[in-house]
Amino acid sequence: MHRQIINSSFIYLSASLMQALMQFCLLPLHTHYLAQSDYGVLATVMGSAALLSFIFNIGLHGAAQRFSGDYQQHIHAQRQLWGSVLVLSIGSCVVIGTLTYLFLLALPVNIFPNIANIPYLGYAVLNALAMGVVFVGGELLRMQKQPQRYALVFISMYLSNIPLNYIFVVLLHWQLNGALLSFSLMPWIGALVLFLSNKDTLVWRADTKLMAELARYAFKLLPHFIFTVLNTVADRLLVTILLGKQFTGFYYAGSMLASFMPMLVSAIGFSARPHIYSRFKLHTAQAFKEVKQISIAAVLVIGMVGSNIALWSDEVLQLLTTQAYHSAWIVTVLLVLRYMLQGLVVFLICNILYNKQKTQWLVSVSGLSLCLLVFSAVSLAKSFGVIGMAMAALMTSCFYLLISYLLSRQVFAMRWPIVQMLGAIFLFFVPACLLLMACHFINPLWWWVLGSKFLFSLCSAILLVVCVSVEMNISLSKIVSTWRNKSQVEAAA
Repeated sequence: MHRQIINSSFIYLSASLMQALMQFCLLPLHTHYLAQSDYGVLATVMGSAALLSFIFNIGLHGAAQRFSGDYQQHIHAQRQLWGSVLVLSIGSCVVIGTLTYLFLLALPVNIFPNIANIPYLGYAVLNALAMGVVFVGGELLRMQKQPQRYALVFISMYLSNIPLNYIFVVLLHWQLNGALLSFSLMPWIGALVLFLSNKDTLVWRADTKLMAELARYAFKLLPHFIFTVLNTVADRLLVTILLGKQFTGFYYAGSMLASFMPMLVSAIGFSARPHIYSRFKLHTAQAFKEVKQISIAAVLVIGMVGSNIALWSDEVLQLLTTQAYHSAWIVTVLLVLRYMLQGLVVFLICNILYNKQKTQWLVSVSGLSLCLLVFSAVSLAKSFGVIGMAMAALMTSCFYLLISYLLSRQVFAMRWPIVQMLGAIFLFFVPACLLLMACHFINPLWWWVLGSKFLFSLCSAILLVVCVSVEMNISLSKIVSTWRNKSQVEAAA
């Protein structure tokens, strides 16, 4: 089980790294070809597309995740689930997406002058039409333990965005429209790869009774997904609304580095969740102990990686961006901690998602968090600017974590080791922040800065290996011996 989780996590992370690579490649391109005010429009369209994709598929990716665990015994049942959920998602995306676009056409062009004109929001609709289906298909692949096919779909999708941007933004000089068109076409390529790579599983016959059951479960989760997406993108939208589009680019640069963390968290969650659900079914003390081991080991990885991203944020921004964005490292540090805390929530809400009768409780968690984000953003952004917006986002994640933990205790017998999980985060993050502050404010020689940071990264990696091996009761010598034997067998073959 441990090896399968690790292998799957690496594969899912490779797909997420392609998204991060895409953002790294596009950052210098966009900062040179787009105006800072264009980032306000770009952030609005991306945020709107993320929200619309869940509305268009009516939350069916959540239903696909939960129901896949009940349909793993027989190939015929799996294909029946695939056909039912994909037919339902395609139908809902087409119908709701078309109605949404017609509604946008009826609105005045400049109804949202401080955010984006209505024609720009059409790109969000085009993106969400395909992305809603891709999310459902990706969830089916993850829960049926097909990480290679999942990676193929999402890597193809993310990589396509780079040449599309080069063609439309650089060669054709379409600037903002070129960037938006590239973004809107990207998921259509992912959907095409999804269908072509899973022809052996796709059976376009739907079970109406199963579709009704899927829809009922999805509708209960849909408000939660809407609020969750709003929580994810609201900080960038609020920067545009409260501070102006000229500040969005600065916040985007800082959040771009931090955005690697939700990718890592998602990769770990994708690989661990099927095993967590299978242990929940056993409902034994030993099964719950294994779940706790998985969660603490995962949070140790999240803590180590996030701390190193925060530590090196200053140098990375200096390397990739112009002078105007260099001080955005403070935003990166605050948002990295925010996403690390959200990594704990990924495990806690498994209790609520597993209990089909209590899934609507998640609405209160995400809804209250969104209200807190808006309220704190209005207060802090006016006083501290962009940094205040990042502080508001961090406060919201702390509240989200607390409420999720309290609700998780009410719906399932599993008790998460929250103290140990928080300890795993701060074991790495506190020393990294102290070193970062020392390097920035004391202003030592450059060789001392780089040497101390490299030493911290090396020591944190070693500490991670030791802690995970102790937590999972894995012998390091056994791991080395296994890898050596595997390499010898492959070499002989």
